[in-house]
Amino acid sequence: MSRARPEKTADPDRSRGCMKAIRFLSATVVVCLSAGCGSGLHPVAGKVLVDGQPAMEGVQVIFTPVGDTKPAHGKVDGQGRFSLVTNQQRGVMPGKYRVLLINSSASISQPDTPIEPGVNVPPPEWIAYDRKLTEFLENPPQGPGWIPKRYAALQDAPLSWSVPEDGVEVTFEVQSESSRSAR
Repeated sequence: MSRARPEKTADPDRSRGCMKAIRFLSATVVVCLSAGCGSGLHPVAGKVLVDGQPAMEGVQVIFTPVGDTKPAHGKVDGQGRFSLVTNQQRGVMPGKYRVLLINSSASISQPDTPIEPGVNVPPPEWIAYDRKLTEFLENPPQGPGWIPKRYAALQDAPLSWSVPEDGVEVTFEVQSESSRSAR
């Protein structure tokens, strides 16, 4: 036995009010997403100087968390400037970080030989490239403009930064090994 249900009549004023609320909510969501509302990330940008001059293009700046935050990274441009991203979003979570500076390895060209998916052993050109890259990172060049290896050491990194306590604009000044030994 089925029960008869009363017919629903549409209330035009209520429908219009709901539609306005939905439009307002949609617009708010779009504005928040485009502006970064609620992401909790602070834009952090700055400059890396080596011996008072802009660091080489391609130097990596990595913020590694000391607490319960996520890592952030960026690359130095031709003027020594960088900006950081976290999970492909502009900015950095508030908190304390160790700062790593890693020399650009752009001078070591990658092989043209493709690596085939599912192959366990890479082509010899890629093995040689990996060896050169490891050697470069373990023994970076010394001299003007090159960042000493100690700035890339996770456990002993001499640089740190607190976001936003220390601010969102920073200049990291480092001395190359040749500059330090000349003193």
